[in-house]
Amino acid sequence: MTPRAPKSHSIELAGRALTYVVTVSARASRARIRVGPNGVEVVLPRDAPATRAAELLRAQEQWVLRQVARTETNGSVRKVPQVPKPGTVLLGGQQFLVRVVRSSTRHKYARVCRDGNELVVHAPEGRNDSARAAVERWLRQEARRAIEARVAVWSKAMKSAPNRVYVRGQRTKWGNCSKQRNVSLNWRLVMAPQDVLDAIIIHELAHLIEPTHAPRFWLLVKAHCPNYATHDRWLASARASLFAPLAF
Repeated sequence: MTPRAPKSHSIELAGRALTYVVTVSARASRARIRVGPNGVEVVLPRDAPATRAAELLRAQEQWVLRQVARTETNGSVRKVPQVPKPGTVLLGGQQFLVRVVRSSTRHKYARVCRDGNELVVHAPEGRNDSARAAVERWLRQEARRAIEARVAVWSKAMKSAPNRVYVRGQRTKWGNCSKQRNVSLNWRLVMAPQDVLDAIIIHELAHLIEPTHAPRFWLLVKAHCPNYATHDRWLASARASLFAPLAF
């Protein structure tokens, strides 16, 4: 079974919308906050109430905002290789090893499961369904799940919701906002770190408020994503990696 990612939440601190995840740990004796390249995480003891995370963030608001600003200043996005290593695939900005296991099964198509830092492809013997096709299907499914979840978070934070969300395989764009207030996002964004995905979502949702790239538009983007330029540069430098054919 594929482990579920921690659920994302949204909170406003000093007028700034932040997202954070909550991790429940049986080993934790007290609640604590972590701020790093992957964002804000609140670790709670198993018996802590669900409201504890938001209460702790508000109580430590200034510290949290200072740590977020420091992370952004230092560059919150890691560099990725221009060409992924053979036998790996990018997911969330990290390289995952792809391991193909062939066996006799009644399934017609290969199935993918996430196991730690590996993607295990269970492929039926004697079938033509390739591991590459199976991994791309899995990545597209993960992209839809992640994109819909993050759009929901940022729609609430920005008070700007699209009519429909499409996950597509555009060859030239990361995202698009139509006159019908529909947002289309590239499935390859699931290979980027979450804060990069968030930046593109914020960009497209801001277009629901201001259709052009007028100064008002950029004020909206920077209000919710002050480090937008850094994430945009990451996408530019990683483009070859994200569009490269899957090779394993």
